[in-house]
Amino acid sequence: MLRGVCRIGVLAFFVLAAFNAAANADTAYSPAKNYFRTWEPMTWRLTTDPGDAIEARVDVEGDYTQGYTVDRLQDTGCDDDFEDCTRSAWNSLPTNAGILMLQGHGNDELYDAAASTTSDDILDKSSPYSASWTDPDGDGVPDSGMGWINHWGDWGCYVAYVTATWMEDNFASTLLTNKAIVIMISCHSSDGDNSPLDKCHGRTGFGYTSNVNTAEAEDDMELLFGRMNGTTGSGAYRKAGDAYDQGGWSSDTGFDQRGEDDTTLCPAPVSWNPEGSQGGGCGGWGQIVFDTVCDTSLSAASALTHTVDSGDVDVGSAAWSDNHTLIFYYTAEGSGWKVTMTAHADYVKAGGGGNQELDGSKVAPNGDDKVWSFED
Repeated sequence: MLRGVCRIGVLAFFVLAAFNAAANADTAYSPAKNYFRTWEPMTWRLTTDPGDAIEARVDVEGDYTQGYTVDRLQDTGCDDDFEDCTRSAWNSLPTNAGILMLQGHGNDELYDAAASTTSDDILDKSSPYSASWTDPDGDGVPDSGMGWINHWGDWGCYVAYVTATWMEDNFASTLLTNKAIVIMISCHSSDGDNSPLDKCHGRTGFGYTSNVNTAEAEDDMELLFGRMNGTTGSGAYRKAGDAYDQGGWSSDTGFDQRGEDDTTLCPAPVSWNPEGSQGGGCGGWGQIVFDTVCDTSLSAASALTHTVDSGDVDVGSAAWSDNHTLIFYYTAEGSGWKVTMTAHADYVKAGGGGNQELDGSKVAPNGDDKVWSFED
């Protein structure tokens, strides 16, 4: 006969439900797409490349490869070949972007999106007009919100720019739908209420209110992503707002965040119970809570499984009680019993379409299960 409910009993379930409902306001979202896209139109001007810092964090070290596919679009030479950074590629840039990083040059009103040593490639100023980066329809007028700058004297090239208004009109809605993390590594990208990042920051965005060089940006990206993937801070600063609030950014650059603080790279466990010694025969509700909205269409019974290691214990099938909590009921008789619970990364994934897998340890890489036990 049971000696009564223990740490998580029947009545406690209702307390847990109320607690979880209150906590919903703090539950994060991960991006709804799983591509990490970088736009690097002038790598030939950079002595060090912030894109390398990010790719090393996400790809080379294996930190979030199961959740994100790195897609780098680069123009590596000072010539008349745009390489990956064509106008058509620019137009489709936000489509699959869960994380979007734009690096290069700009100011508080615009972003320099492409460069060429031939002015005709940017805008053919002669007649008849031919197709170009800012004027693909060839009518001789740059598309609304676009223009070109003659940087031949200082940079040895002509530059196509895109205004913050163009980005708002053409990128912002898709990036918001994608719940994307947007990073603008360019000077003054977040300087004021009409800046490119203000107009187009996805769910959450990071940029600069002052000048920034590539070495400073590289340090900032390593710190930001290190906190958000748990390799810095042991998983304590996984949410974008928490990572940003810790400070320590490059001096005098005005590293800035906009948008929603409750944004993560992937789900991770916040709490799980019961755990440890329960003091004899008992029964009640158990649960595991994640910090991020999950895909509840995936089988709860597969997402959370149990193993009876010893003794007389009955554990029911798990169920989703909300979009970030798995619950189960158990009964245990007598003494000497033990149960091991496993939340499986391949069934606990971010909701919304990104499908980033659970990080059970809260320290990258993700794709690892969360395992815990409770016993007599």
